[in-house]
Amino acid sequence: MSGFPAIGALEGRRYRALLLEERRREVTRTEPWPGMEDAYTDLSQLSERKLDQQKKSLISHLGSGSDVATAVVLDVANATQVFKEGHSDLEGDAFEAGVASTVFDGLRQLPTEVLVEPGFWRYVSLRHFADFIFWRHSEKRSKKSVPGGDVVNWGLEDSKLSRCMPLRIYLRGFVSNKNMQRGGHELASMGDVDKWASHVLSQSFACHVEMIEAQFAGMEELALQGAPKLDEHLRKLPKRLRVLSSDFVFPILGREECTMIVEREVQELGKELG
Repeated sequence: MSGFPAIGALEGRRYRALLLEERRREVTRTEPWPGMEDAYTDLSQLSERKLDQQKKSLISHLGSGSDVATAVVLDVANATQVFKEGHSDLEGDAFEAGVASTVFDGLRQLPTEVLVEPGFWRYVSLRHFADFIFWRHSEKRSKKSVPGGDVVNWGLEDSKLSRCMPLRIYLRGFVSNKNMQRGGHELASMGDVDKWASHVLSQSFACHVEMIEAQFAGMEELALQGAPKLDEHLRKLPKRLRVLSSDFVFPILGREECTMIVEREVQELGKELG
């Protein structure tokens, strides 16, 4: 593939501001969204035609030779929309868990060079997943919130790229698929988006499925035991595993070894926290 669609960080932030300005007009909101005051110094003065022109101008920066990747992303977005319409009563976490295999199966055919490019995930978020992100991170959840939530949901902060909504759904499907291929459990439905973001996708062993499955089993066991200070247990377990990852080469460990490590850490946490 000679090229693929991608959006730069600066263009992406501008494009998000244009989307938010459109949404502000749709709901006839007079005040700018919280934290977006500076972005609206000129946008609020634009006519509908000028607003649309700026959007078209920004997306002209997409990479060349991107027909195949664009078609794949469109197929995934359409399949995601069909899934959402068929499960309209789903909450956000259940939606992400349920659609993970759909997103993964669709995008897995793209070359690695595409899937590791932050600009590609900005493109997916801003051009094809915007409606899903607006729905998933609705401003209705809080009067102080911005439609679509923080910039990380749009892939606009490279240091936290794994929190980008379509990418985190893709990775959730990737990990679950890889685990089922080796006879393990379906992991996509385990844990909410915060646990995946902080306990799994931000870890150095994010794609080592044996350790992830063992970690989820350990967290489930803590919950079943009704461990005192459960929240603190769940916060500290991934941190302890992250420290251990510098001493153990997790990818060469099997399921039994990973389970033993997690069980030991759970026991140590119990002694530490009481």
